[in-house]
Amino acid sequence: MKSGFLVVFQREIDNTQKAQVEAQVEILIMRACQKTPLSSGEIVIALGHKQLSGNVRKALVKLRKEGFLEFTIKDKPRSKNQKYRLTETGKKHL
Repeated sequence: MKSGFLVVFQREIDNTQKAQVEAQVEILIMRACQKTPLSSGEIVIALGHKQLSGNVRKALVKLRKEGFLEFTIKDKPRSKNQKYRLTETGKKHL
């Protein structure tokens, strides 16, 4: 047997953990929107957060770009009544 040691870089661990957290947030958001469309504020409450965090905001944008979520009011993305709806692609992904 060879003797030696293993060097693990903290940056690699941090990136892996970050990716896992992002994936978990995305899944939680999709599950929250599964039954009924939700506003960003309602999603935050469903996740148990107090306010809209950067992770949740990034996840919402990413899920929309990937086609898992869509706006309920497509022609007015900044409407105060805007909600997120799970798409058929999103339902299949869950």
